[in-house]
Amino acid sequence: MQQEINHLADFILSKIPDSSVSQQNRKKFRESLVSELVKKYTSHWYPESSQQGSGYRAIANWGSLDPLLLRAIKNSNLDPLVFEKLLSLDMTIWCDPYHVCYRIGDHGTIYTIFEDKKGLIDNAKRSMAEKVAKSNNDFVISAYTTPVVMRRANRAETNGIA
Repeated sequence: MQQEINHLADFILSKIPDSSVSQQNRKKFRESLVSELVKKYTSHWYPESSQQGSGYRAIANWGSLDPLLLRAIKNSNLDPLVFEKLLSLDMTIWCDPYHVCYRIGDHGTIYTIFEDKKGLIDNAKRSMAEKVAKSNNDFVISAYTTPVVMRRANRAETNGIA
């Protein structure tokens, strides 16, 4: 969780020019933002099911700054107007286990900020192993199985079977 939160905080700060907020205030804001994110995400972080809670964890600026961002800004004694001018007010950021991404607008492209591919793969393997362990079936078709289609080379060799 900490790795994803750090990438999210760095992304937001990358949108704020150094000339707009002093280095000391940037540091205070980052610390406050990370603290707010940890508080919000601690009881809503599901590495075994990374999409669960995604909407709750989203940072959504729709016409105004997300309340979590406003708290971090106010806790840092900064002016919210500076952030409103510099951050897109139609942006959504998703912070999920192993993946952080954002989108501008309702129908924009989703851009990846951070992705832990090894974590995603390990999680998928763990999830599949749990499903196999719970299964009462004699066989399991995995996501990696390629279906094999057997076709007859010549219809004349079908021995009357159509």
